[in-house]
Amino acid sequence: MKTALAHKSRVLVADYSTENSELIRCLLSNWGLSSYSANSGKQVLSKVMGENCQLVILDKMLPDMSWCQLVHDIKKLKRHIPIIRLNWGGTQHTCDQCCEYKNTMVRPQHFKEVVKEALKNPLKYDIIQI
Repeated sequence: MKTALAHKSRVLVADYSTENSELIRCLLSNWGLSSYSANSGKQVLSKVMGENCQLVILDKMLPDMSWCQLVHDIKKLKRHIPIIRLNWGGTQHTCDQCCEYKNTMVRPQHFKEVVKEALKNPLKYDIIQI
């Protein structure tokens, strides 16, 4: 059963790999969440500004913009949008070097709970690393 939160939530999935984006979007759909995708930093910024976006899930590598620059640009926008960074084996240190935002590390097996929590309480998180 889909909740009221699921009906209004829009999640942007940004990954240069179409296969990865489709996999994540499939998971989100199975959890009752609406999502759309981008495969470049410019697309992410355009869609965050133009769409009703409550959460951004970012791969750490996009072809046209550094991850840190993209985070800074997203955070400059008029709305607070939590960002989940798909770290895929990186360390928190790599993010801390370029981001002044509060980082929260979580284990991959808690991905679903973190997505739902970030949508319910968007001001609780700046960046969540999986």
